[in-house]
Amino acid sequence: MDSLLEDIKANMDGLEGITLLGGEPLQQAEASLDLIQQAKALGLTVMLYTGYEPHEYTPTMQACHDASDLLIGGRYMQGLRDPSLRWRGSSNQSFISPTGAYQPELIENAEEVEFIIDHDTGQVTMTGYPDQEMQVFLMELKLG
Repeated sequence: MDSLLEDIKANMDGLEGITLLGGEPLQQAEASLDLIQQAKALGLTVMLYTGYEPHEYTPTMQACHDASDLLIGGRYMQGLRDPSLRWRGSSNQSFISPTGAYQPELIENAEEVEFIIDHDTGQVTMTGYPDQEMQVFLMELKLG
């Protein structure tokens, strides 16, 4: 934890916050809570992903939830996959701001796709969830 916090402190220029995600941060609730509290003490925001539902929380898990500025909660369900959702994979997952630091309803649900082009090799890396039209376009680019 000390090493991680030193890395965060050394790279805070322009840093808004930290994100805790899988594995499953709440399986290490004590360590996650410590990290959340220390990040908040540095003036950083915290985004937390968890597959747990609130009724499954221990008191420490609840403390992590309550201290998070953005929380994406609930298990990913393949049958409810929705690529138009920002930062969530399936429509059953909640998107809330327990601290009130953000207004999730103002954060647009949009398909996000990022392309990174390596200037040395020309290799293109894509992250995100492209819609069907973009997938066809990408295949044509790859084949053409």
